[in-house]
Amino acid sequence: MKKKILTRKKEDDQGVQIKNRYAYVVGVQLSENDTVVEPDMKLQEIKPQQINYRNVVTVNLQNPEATIIKPLMIDAKIYKSGDNQVLHQAKRDNLRMAPNSNFNYAIDWENQPLKAGKYRLKMVATSGDNTWKWDEEFTIKGDDAKKLNDKAIDLEKDYTWWYIAGGALALILLVLLAFWLGKRSKKDKDEDKKE
Repeated sequence: MKKKILTRKKEDDQGVQIKNRYAYVVGVQLSENDTVVEPDMKLQEIKPQQINYRNVVTVNLQNPEATIIKPLMIDAKIYKSGDNQVLHQAKRDNLRMAPNSNFNYAIDWENQPLKAGKYRLKMVATSGDNTWKWDEEFTIKGDDAKKLNDKAIDLEKDYTWWYIAGGALALILLVLLAFWLGKRSKKDKDEDKKE
């Protein structure tokens, strides 16, 4: 790479000096021969993680060849195993992948708690005429899900059981109140008859 700095000085009538500096970098790609290296991509690992204390599932992708993959478009969908309804999806384009490298492609869990179970990943990566497809099963373990959920921020809590328990308690109290009032009313009627 070559770096060049241009300098220009400007003086006005009062002797104030302004110094502007410009810099630019020119990238150079060297090759030993004219053989074209075909890009390749491999899926290494799928696992639940956190990024900035938010739950995600990361897919580690590897470029084992000595060539840049660009522009790269990735579309990933996660399903519950045995189901065809998309739970979570991440689609990005205009990505680049360096030669002989790997990176974790994150699929946001959208502030939902991770739940233990078997899941399925369907992912398509496209770069020019090259397309890579994966259809992989993976498992989120209960202890991993609990550990990550305990640390996660902005999780949407499921209060369904609290609402059910509260409604059941309110119903029991209403039945007891109605029973007590009915018994009291009957007692008052019996006392009025005796007088």
